[in-house]
Amino acid sequence: MKKRDLIGLNYEWQPNYSTKKVVHYIKSSHFNLLPADLINELSTNLLIGTSNRMGMYLSTNKKINQEFNANIISEGTTFGTIQILPSGQPIILLADCQTTGGYVTLGTIIHSDLTILSQAKQGDYINLVAIDIECARNRNIEYERFLRHLLLERQNIIKERSS
Repeated sequence: MKKRDLIGLNYEWQPNYSTKKVVHYIKSSHFNLLPADLINELSTNLLIGTSNRMGMYLSTNKKINQEFNANIISEGTTFGTIQILPSGQPIILLADCQTTGGYVTLGTIIHSDLTILSQAKQGDYINLVAIDIECARNRNIEYERFLRHLLLERQNIIKERSS
């Protein structure tokens, strides 16, 4: 492959890799089992600690003293599920996560924000923002349109170069 054959991403389409990211999620059926203090704490400045292909461990600024039942009957999990440990520590399950889990969940990261999450690294901060299903659907539709636009743009460049 020659250097002129390479196609990069135009500057206006390059993602912002800032150290503070906003990630949207849909609330789980367990959302109301969590203490309000914990939910508030989980919505701001979560520090990304260790992570691997199975999960991303987050830490909050303060210890949650209010107890809650974090153990539930096992249920299905997926890439983007936000589990809450009995200590109040959130874990976001990633691409190689287990298929079932027995901890209460805050929600699931929406499809269009999984790439933001995947680019986050240790030491970055994220804010979790709950949105309703309709808003999530609209964000996902816009994301898919963006991806289709990139594909068409790339195909047009290839076509121009080959003619």
